[in-house]
Amino acid sequence: MVGLPDDTMRVVNNPKSSKTIATRSSDGRIHTIWMGSLMALSPDELTFAHILMKRTQKNLEEMKGKGEPVSVSVTLGQSSYEIMAKVGDYQTSGSIYDRMIEELTKLGVMENLEKFGMKVLGIWILEPEEVWIQGPGPNAGTRVS
Repeated sequence: MVGLPDDTMRVVNNPKSSKTIATRSSDGRIHTIWMGSLMALSPDELTFAHILMKRTQKNLEEMKGKGEPVSVSVTLGQSSYEIMAKVGDYQTSGSIYDRMIEELTKLGVMENLEKFGMKVLGIWILEPEEVWIQGPGPNAGTRVS
């Protein structure tokens, strides 16, 4: 596990950032989704809410069992990073779950979900293993953590 650098944390935690997660099915098919709830509650953990995920949820469960990493992409303006991460725990209660719900409430996400009859079913925790610069410039493709 590696800690996320400060600028990577800034991009991950900015609500205006574009965030995606790519998983792989058991037959090798890549599946990528937009992940607006993704945040870093600490440099050592990424977390995101399970709201509508179907294929991603299944892929995460399978990848966790095999020890396969996921790829997370975060972009804000010209700052862009790929984070390779180990699939950690799936939680439906506890202190990290409560903190995630608190942060989503501050952002107005919980209120919006209620309007559409949706809810957070649980949260996934990811452990960063590698961070790569993906933005334009001379450092593109450089591992920073």
